[in-house]
Amino acid sequence: MRRRWTGSTLTSKKTATNGLAGVKPPMALEGRSLQPLLDNPLAKWDGHAITQVLRPADKRPDKPVMGRSIRTERWRYTDWAEGYSGVELYDHASDQWNLTTLRWSLTR
Repeated sequence: MRRRWTGSTLTSKKTATNGLAGVKPPMALEGRSLQPLLDNPLAKWDGHAITQVLRPADKRPDKPVMGRSIRTERWRYTDWAEGYSGVELYDHASDQWNLTTLRWSLTR
């Protein structure tokens, strides 16, 4: 079974949750409602998702590292610490589970 990418983020999920509860989302809440996809999972949905996450220190990074990603239906690009701690690029057309990153060297 192939996953269907929706381009949703946590903000979109909060917007959808407010809508399902019958509560008008606050004006400051960004994102789009997922209600059209809940009503019709096959509805056309275009766009991208931008996320940011703080990876805690563990055996890989010895200090917390900020990661930023942009995701389209086909690609996901992530940089860690603005590329200093790594870069990841995934092609979801050929690798839907993000098992192989297409990496390249960055020069600054």
